[in-house]
Amino acid sequence: MIVTATTVNEQTNVWLKYFTTIDWDKIVGTFIDKVLSLLFFTVLFLILYRLGRFALNRTFKSYQRRAHLTGTRVKTIHALSVNVFFYLVLFFYLYAILSILGVPVGTLLAGAGVVGLAVGFGAQGFVNDVVTGFFILLEAQFDVGDVVKLGTISGTVTNVGLRTTVVKSSDGTVNFIPNRNITIVSNLSRSNMQVLIKLPLAPSADLDLVRK
Repeated sequence: MIVTATTVNEQTNVWLKYFTTIDWDKIVGTFIDKVLSLLFFTVLFLILYRLGRFALNRTFKSYQRRAHLTGTRVKTIHALSVNVFFYLVLFFYLYAILSILGVPVGTLLAGAGVVGLAVGFGAQGFVNDVVTGFFILLEAQFDVGDVVKLGTISGTVTNVGLRTTVVKSSDGTVNFIPNRNITIVSNLSRSNMQVLIKLPLAPSADLDLVRK
């Protein structure tokens, strides 16, 4: 194939003509505007999240002094409240970001019913985690700081969240347990523990003296 200088010049002129028709000022202005908007909302939601956590911390500290609840119970409700607040802030943040980027969020939400069935099967585990976590909290099966046995895992509860419960074992292992997997709870902190000790005694031992 022979490419002449005239053909090259014609192709170059076409590209130059195309680029000259683009409104670069508008594109750059729109890009800068969206970047600034993204930065603004990111900083705004970070500030709101920190202020919200600070308010929750102050509220629960004050409530613990006035209420007739155990410290572990207040810590559990506090941890769950912070968890819920985080997901709420994250939802509105993502909504704002998608709106800035021009994604039709309203249309996507309206069409959620169409794909809801398909997504529902994938979200069943998440829903089960949330529902189970809610009943664990409602029934006060265990609180933060309690020593529990959940199936084959034993240790101290360090956090109760919407999706998972965190248990730290005696060897330092941190276990993240999906709430839906918690079926049998053995709480070792709710009553006095009994220790059985076997003492070998001689047949001639005085039992009354041993009991004392």
